[in-house]
Amino acid sequence: MEVIIVGAGFSRAISDALPLGDELGNLAVAAAGAQSDRRIPPRGFRDGTFETWLSSLAEDQPHLREPENISNRALFARVLDGIASVLVERETLAFEAPAPPWLYELLSAVHCRRATVVSLNFDTMIEVAVRTHDLWDPDWLRVEGLDVLDDQPPRTASAIASRGVFVPSKTFRLLKLHGSLDWYWVPGDATGATINRSETLTRFGTPPLGSRFPPTNDVFGKERFIVPPLSGKSTYYRNPVTGGHWQLAFESLRRATRVWIVGYSLPRADTVVAGMLSQALLSSDVPIEIVNPRPKGVRSHLEDLGLEAARITTTEGDDCVEAFARAYCDHASGLVMGELQKQEPVDALLLVSWMRPPAPPCYRIASVERVGTQLELVAESPSIRRVNAFGARQDAEGKIVPESDGATDRELMRELDGAQRIVVRLPNHEVVTVVGVRPYGQDWDASVGKWIVFVPAGLPRSTADDLGRSPPG
Repeated sequence: MEVIIVGAGFSRAISDALPLGDELGNLAVAAAGAQSDRRIPPRGFRDGTFETWLSSLAEDQPHLREPENISNRALFARVLDGIASVLVERETLAFEAPAPPWLYELLSAVHCRRATVVSLNFDTMIEVAVRTHDLWDPDWLRVEGLDVLDDQPPRTASAIASRGVFVPSKTFRLLKLHGSLDWYWVPGDATGATINRSETLTRFGTPPLGSRFPPTNDVFGKERFIVPPLSGKSTYYRNPVTGGHWQLAFESLRRATRVWIVGYSLPRADTVVAGMLSQALLSSDVPIEIVNPRPKGVRSHLEDLGLEAARITTTEGDDCVEAFARAYCDHASGLVMGELQKQEPVDALLLVSWMRPPAPPCYRIASVERVGTQLELVAESPSIRRVNAFGARQDAEGKIVPESDGATDRELMRELDGAQRIVVRLPNHEVVTVVGVRPYGQDWDASVGKWIVFVPAGLPRSTADDLGRSPPG
């Protein structure tokens, strides 16, 4: 199992509109109208101080009397409202523009790998990106935002009534340990019974459709459920919904084969996350990669937790998140190569499709070429739109069979040795990375025969056209 932990830096890499920790703190204080409060640092928040300051307000301090602790909790609630207000406004700006291509490529790979993504963010960037994408599981079920969340917390009653019963698709799992802008609850509810998710219909690259989280009777009178870095004694953690997400994250880390920490600064105030990482990873030798423009502080904190320096690597620089996304796609492609090497040829023709075939863009592979350690599948033009457009013909008995001039898995197998990555060269000469393969040698239908369907990374043509971007081929 692969585990990817994402923080505010991941969302900031998607859109400059999303603020980082201290920036968010300063904006939230302004939105709450609390700039003149004497408890606000006179020079604002800097060097990661916002999380520590917020935690000191949220929890009763033993050196303060009850009226002072109550006053702190009131300021905490105001700033929390400010955080929600700022993020909803910034998300709206972010969703008006197209998301960067690397995000869709990463989601394609994470989906095919069925990884676990642990988010420490309040925003809904990943869920909206999934909704904008066209991801399909091995049973050809389309992946939605509720699938990656496993419908937890549950949708509101009105959402269930309008969209029906949840049928999960096979995809990656998103665990949101600090709640979310679209989660609501009755504050202090330790049972978790009042926690619901009010889904948004927003997509990247589309104008906002009014309020992204419209009030309904299901969430009337409730507050947003967003959890700042707090100690494990907080009431926010004393409910089964939050506890379930944290327990799943812990078990995923314990069974992880590789861990990435992407855009998360691991602040000292977030003692619960630090404790989970140390307890889950100390007894293993799983490699850990830090993806951060300035990873030194995160590395130092991990080493202070007892994790060996030799197992920690870093990807740094201003474009580190995009570099990670491309590298993860290459990683997924290499694992596809390993999977293919275990198969026996079944004389299957080769097909590449972003969506459920034969929906475009869907191509038959004309030939297989080796370029160094890269295996190139050369796509045939035009795109395939119907079963008969695969090149099917009738034999002497009138049976529909595919033409045999396309590449088959036997040709593919001859080129596998030494290859480390598999790509598709589209008719417009663009090269896209293959990050998954459907069940090997599946029947297209009884009359057409067997096909191997490869899954490329990135956005399919139909969605790219809708968003006003150049399509892939």
